Amino acid sequence: MKKRALLVEDNHGDVELFRNAFEELNTGLKLDVAFHNGNIPNVLAELNTNEPNTVPKIIFLDINLPGLSGLDILGRIRQAKQIAFLPVVILTSSGNPVDIEKAYELGASGYIVKPHDFDNLVSQVKTTLDFWLNICTVPNIR
Repeated sequence: MKKRALLVEDNHGDVELFRNAFEELNTGLKLDVAFHNGNIPNVLAELNTNEPNTVPKIIFLDINLPGLSGLDILGRIRQAKQIAFLPVVILTSSGNPVDIEKAYELGASGYIVKPHDFDNLVSQVKTTLDFWLNICTVPNIR
């Protein structure tokens, strides 16, 4: 089964930009998208299973979501034993120092302010994937 990445994002335009960046990079990963928080509890339940094929290798998480914020989702991921060690990279428009600090306090693996041009997005996604999937050693998800 193909390895997966998950993008949690509520802006359809940002989703398309990210998909295009992913396609340009030819990552070999299947990109799953959770568009808004209405299905996030279901996504978290699916992730927190004993089935390793359902667990992405990395999560890109926006924090500015309606209702359940990305920071709330990050906190839930870090509390869930099965998926607590997943690399979760915040990908958001907020460069607010309070958001950055809170994200790291909750266990973010990284924090990226969304770039305004496509080439920078491609570069940042490539660097992030290289780091978390090829350079770092992370615990196996049980």
